[in-house]
Amino acid sequence: MGQTAALYFSLVRPSPFVAGAFFALAFGNRTELLITLPLYLYFLCRQPNGTTVNWKNFKRGFRENMPMLARFLSVPIILALLTAAYNFARFHSIFDFGYIHIPEVRDEPWYEHGLFSIDAIPWNMYTMLFQGFDSISYFPYIQPNGFGCSIFLASPFLCLLFRQGGRYKVVAWVAIALLTLVLWCHGNPGSWQFSYRYAMVLLPWMFLLLTGNGPAKITVSETFLFAVSVAINAMAMWQFLWTDQIQP
Repeated sequence: MGQTAALYFSLVRPSPFVAGAFFALAFGNRTELLITLPLYLYFLCRQPNGTTVNWKNFKRGFRENMPMLARFLSVPIILALLTAAYNFARFHSIFDFGYIHIPEVRDEPWYEHGLFSIDAIPWNMYTMLFQGFDSISYFPYIQPNGFGCSIFLASPFLCLLFRQGGRYKVVAWVAIALLTLVLWCHGNPGSWQFSYRYAMVLLPWMFLLLTGNGPAKITVSETFLFAVSVAINAMAMWQFLWTDQIQP
């Protein structure tokens, strides 16, 4: 919600302070979202005609936009300083968020290289992109794995991301790529999830792509992919909540 609202108040109804407040809400929940800060500043620095400040007149454009950027950054900076003070007071480091201090987390095998490590990339990549469903001998014949599956199997609608076009296509893909790289470095892809739960932070940028790269009217193929995605998710929720097919 924080990212979606920050994008809305940056692109649709520009309001730097409100956009900054929602951005603070977003990275207050998921710290890695801080790496998308330059993208929001890029959106806000656009000129009224839709162009952006180029490098040739960067200094002049930056000075002209300073009041706006200050409004956007005010709440995020306050939250960042308070968070740093809290981390230092409790864990003696502004970069220690306490996750590794949870009992037994440090002893889990997937954190042997640390909370974030490039060694975790293959496992996370496989889980997010390629892992399939389990097979069973009775209806509905497929069963979600409690440790995740491909986001494209869980929601075929996401295949529409790869259509051409879209005003914000480049920026959205940059955001998706940066966030995905950070997510893949996390030691554990997560358990007791349907699909890849860390990819939730990608949804606002995916939505920005989907709304910009398709036709003006909803097509039959879009409707079909959306219906199939809803059906797959409904099946998974039914199996998890109302049957004993998936056990912890």
